[in-house]
Order: sequence, then structure tokens, then C-alpha cells
Amino acid sequence: MDNQETQPVKNLYQRISAVMADIQYLQKDDQVGSGNYGYKAISIEKVTESVRQAMIRHGLVIFPIEQVHMMEDKARLNNQGQQVLVPITTVDVRYKMVNVDKPEEFEIVVSSGTGTDPQDKGVGKAMTYAYKNLLLKTFAIPTGDDTDKTHNKELEEQQNKAAAKAAEEAKKPMSDPQRAEILEWLKDPAQTEETIKRVTGKMDKFTKEEAQKAIQFLKKQVAEKAVTAAKTKANAA
Repeated sequence: MDNQETQPVKNLYQRISAVMADIQYLQKDDQVGSGNYGYKAISIEKVTESVRQAMIRHGLVIFPIEQVHMMEDKARLNNQGQQVLVPITTVDVRYKMVNVDKPEEFEIVVSSGTGTDPQDKGVGKAMTYAYKNLLLKTFAIPTGDDTDKTHNKELEEQQNKAAAKAAEEAKKPMSDPQRAEILEWLKDPAQTEETIKRVTGKMDKFTKEEAQKAIQFLKKQVAEKAVTAAKTKANAA
């Protein structure tokens, strides 16, 4: 007769606790940025590999079941103090965490992430960050000092310096490319005689900021006339 006692099947929360016990700490292994504004971070590879091994040992699986993403352009200052639009993708993801020995026992957990990419990798980067954040927070994994606070402070200082530099640059005389662009837009039939006279009468004294505003105004005039013409054509049809 087999006197060996059958080990009770651990429930979902006991398994989560076991993973937490296995991973006491993860050392940051990645460098983000450089110079005064660089900071240490932990890579997705290190987090995934460490947590994956612990989840296999303790019979847990996590997988995404729903994802919603949004992309928008946000204004940022580059290293030259110029304002540029950067595409930011944000994802909200719902994951299912399952006890492999008792699949009817599961929890739905959520995470969010953001990613920046000028092409088509924004969603993938945001998903990667969301998953890393999920693992770190779900299993309460410490990674050392809170360098995010330091980085945010340094980033704020960088942005303030860039903003001051941009403001100083904006007060400088109009550049030759700006002058050429204004003259080119003034040639468009959409510009009224009054607009041409007003702009040409002041443009020699334009600062870079004023020149940029003039360019935007002239572009707007062309666009509005095009819309009006299209509506007139549609009404006449």
C-alpha cells in the first residue's frame, strides 16, 4: 500500500506568491540615454526570462486577451531646442493569468504602456513596456533605486534649458530658408493683394518666430481657399 501523501494542488494565489518568493530582486542591466541624462533600467529580456522560469516551475501562464491602442503626435523639444512632433503610441492590455493545473482558476490583470517610433513599431514597443510593467508590478519585483524620479528631474531640467534656448533662437532674425518659403507662398493665387502687401511690408524685420507664424498664416490661406473652391464645385454639381 502506498502511504505517500498526495500533495495538495496549489491555488492561483499560492503560485503567484511562490513566483514572488523565487524572484527576490532583479538588478538593472540596461543603459538608457547617455551623459547627464542617461539612467539605468532593466531590460525586457531579463525580466521575461527570470519570470518565465519561475512561472514554469510553479505552473502559471500569462497571455494577452484584449488590446486597445491609441496613437497621437505630441510636441517635444529636440536637442537643438526646436519643437518637433513625436508619434506616441499608448496601449491598454488585458491579460489572463491561469493556474495550469486548474485552468478554470484565473485572474484578469491589466497593464498599460507607451512607445515611440516614427514608423510602424510604436504598438510593439508599447506592448513590450506594458508586459514588462505587468510582470514587475504583479510579482512585486524590486529593481533598486527609483531612478525614474531622478530621470524625470533631469529631463525637466533639459526641457527647461531647451525651451530657453528655443525662445532665444526665436528672437533671432528670420533665416534665408524662411524668407524663401514666405516668398514662395506669396506667389500662390490664394493670397490676396492685402495679404501680400502686409507681409512684404514687414518681412524684412521678421524674427524667426514671426516668420514661422507668417508661413503658417499663408499656408492656412491657401488651404481655406481650396476648401471653399471644393464646396462651390460640389454645390454646383
